[in-house]
Amino acid sequence: ELRWRDQLQGNGAIDRSRGENTDFKIASSDWSTVECGTNGTNVSPGVGYAMVCGSNAANVVLDPAETGRYEFSLDAADTTNPTLTVSGP
Repeated sequence: ELRWRDQLQGNGAIDRSRGENTDFKIASSDWSTVECGTNGTNVSPGVGYAMVCGSNAANVVLDPAETGRYEFSLDAADTTNPTLTVSGP
């Protein structure tokens, strides 16, 4: 779960085992004010991903290559093109 620092930024972390796929979206609690995912691309540590926002956004998929803690950072300073960055082991 991302915890918002303010309206435009957020970060969070999860522990995952190698090969433990995780699907998620970034959304408001009502799933209608904000709903962002990807265009179906799996995310990997160290790469920034342009989020796709709207009701047709696909889930974000993390397929960990290593066991460990994966950290997520959302930069939505540009609200039309928010960027998700994942870091990990």
